[in-house]
Amino acid sequence: MSIQWSEKQQAVIDARGCSVLVSAAAGSGKTAVLVERLIRLLTDEKHPVDIERLLVVTFTNAAAAEMRERIGRGLDQKLLEEPDHTSWIRQKLLLPCAQISTIHSLCLKTIREHFEVLDLDPSFRLGDEAELKLLKSDVAEDVMETYYASENRAFRAFVDRYANGKTDQGIAEMIIALYDYSRGFPWPEYWLKHCLAAYSTDEEHNGADQVKEFAMMQLNNVLTKYLPLFEEARAFCLEPNGVEAYLPVIEDDKKWFQMLGESEDYDGSREILHKIVWKRLPRTAAPCAVSRKHCRRAALHREQLSGFFLSGSKKTKAQSLPAGAGCVMIPMIPERRAY
Repeated sequence: MSIQWSEKQQAVIDARGCSVLVSAAAGSGKTAVLVERLIRLLTDEKHPVDIERLLVVTFTNAAAAEMRERIGRGLDQKLLEEPDHTSWIRQKLLLPCAQISTIHSLCLKTIREHFEVLDLDPSFRLGDEAELKLLKSDVAEDVMETYYASENRAFRAFVDRYANGKTDQGIAEMIIALYDYSRGFPWPEYWLKHCLAAYSTDEEHNGADQVKEFAMMQLNNVLTKYLPLFEEARAFCLEPNGVEAYLPVIEDDKKWFQMLGESEDYDGSREILHKIVWKRLPRTAAPCAVSRKHCRRAALHREQLSGFFLSGSKKTKAQSLPAGAGCVMIPMIPERRAY
């Protein structure tokens, strides 16, 4: 029994002499419509399309195999109706040679067939994921060593602001992550330059206002989340067998957070962040298990609160933020530390 196509599906199948873009939900029959369109192109009585001149690209190898199988079944059905049709027999025989594959397979085939144009060794191979990861790591480390040797001030400032603690561990991973993410765009280099433009000091084409707006939104989200925890930490200290010695430090922290909450603009918040000094919780004896429990809970809350702004160098990340347009997000996630 033949399939009853909808009006729009039939229009896609019958369209000729023009480009066709089909947008439809998952499970709506896009693959079936494409297969039917291909079969009709291959078996057209007046202007049949040679199967070797078709290019069908799918997302996965499984989808490519399914597409090839469906086209084969469609041609078999046509041959049942006219077994001696030489054109259709030829199309069926050439089906294994048809260009039906993923974009990666197509690119690999093209490179192998024209390696001399790209000045490549014809014996090249594809690296597996683990091998490529190691190669990226080695290249990133070599690049960092080169910049260290060159005494590049901008690079050293970058490491000082974004390294975890007293080492540059994690910097290479950050660079690789940014590289991998940029590869998802059609023109990665253009995208990276566009990102840098957001931090430009040129008032004609900088994105400073958007960056500041995002920074303030992030800061407000942090304050909304963490301010209520001060009262909870304070309550732990005041409970029987609590740790009252923590109260002065917790109250001091709360003062800074309240000042940030009252600040109305980026520059004001940045100025406050410059002034913040996070004090260490005092050491105190815990005479019983209940007291030790309160001690740990109060310290944990305080770490969650102040830790959001601390860096590995015991300064706030804001202390390394430049003024004006060249700002970065407030705040940065710190290294965890014990109190």
